Amino acid sequence: MIDETTATKNLVSLTVPVPAGDEESKALTAEQWATEFTIENAQDSIKAQEARSRLNTKAKTLTEARLAQTRPIDAAKATIMAWWNKPIQAYERARVILDKKILAYDAEQERIRREAQAKLDAQAAAERKKIEDAAAETARKAQEQADAKRKAAAEAEAAGNTTEAAKLAAAAARIEEKADAKVENLQQRAASVVTATVVSESTKAAGSSFREVPEFEILDATKINPAFMTPDLVKIGKLVKSLGKDAGPLIGEGIKIEMKKALATRKAF
Repeated sequence: MIDETTATKNLVSLTVPVPAGDEESKALTAEQWATEFTIENAQDSIKAQEARSRLNTKAKTLTEARLAQTRPIDAAKATIMAWWNKPIQAYERARVILDKKILAYDAEQERIRREAQAKLDAQAAAERKKIEDAAAETARKAQEQADAKRKAAAEAEAAGNTTEAAKLAAAAARIEEKADAKVENLQQRAASVVTATVVSESTKAAGSSFREVPEFEILDATKINPAFMTPDLVKIGKLVKSLGKDAGPLIGEGIKIEMKKALATRKAF
């Protein structure tokens, strides 16, 4: 917390004098005159140029008067910003340091959790495979035994021993029924083998939360869609101001450069 009892330093003493006369009214009158003034001959053009020069001088005078009042404020603001920025930035750097450590710990705990989960998943998969293999082997053996019984039954039937053939056929059916029940039981056991969910040791304090923040990296600027490419207007402006139309070939075909007349004031009248 900031100690409000700490003695304060007077960084700036402000006085705001009212400009002499009604400058706003005068300025609006000048704007109205300029709006209504028409140039129909050379004398009118000269008159307008002379008036423009006086307007330009007046605007510069008022600007200097304004700056005389605002410069101390700007200097005081810069001093205040510099003082507050030092502890604020130190706090922010400290927070970033802790953020990195917290996220590194969280990432490590997540890695440990994934490894533990993968180990349990592998164990469960191995157990399921073992049971499923046992079910398949049970079915295979039962089929062999049932086939052998049916073959013997066919042979007995061929020999005219119908009673024995019936017994053997019934035995084959019982073998298959028992095998089917055992296989079904094994399959249910295999399906019941599930993996427990491993929970990360990472914790969240009150007021903190973890979230996914998207970040990007430009890999090849030439492959970015044009809609996301912003021209450097400052750089273009400097080159056009320096070279005029000759800047066109250097900048490219996507620019149009025209030379337009503009008035410049050399002295006030």
